[in-house]
Amino acid sequence: GRSDAWISKHLGMDRDEILRLKQITGLAALFKDIGFGKAWQPAEETEEE
Repeated sequence: GRSDAWISKHLGMDRDEILRLKQITGLAALFKDIGFGKAWQPAEETEEE
């Protein structure tokens, strides 16, 4: 990839924007091969006496 300095100069992004983009991209790559599972089910509420 390109350096942060290159991205900043040519795309006009500041350091914070570049960091956020890297974080989002990293999260997507982290979960790319993970399948979706069933959603959790809340436990039944017990009545308080």
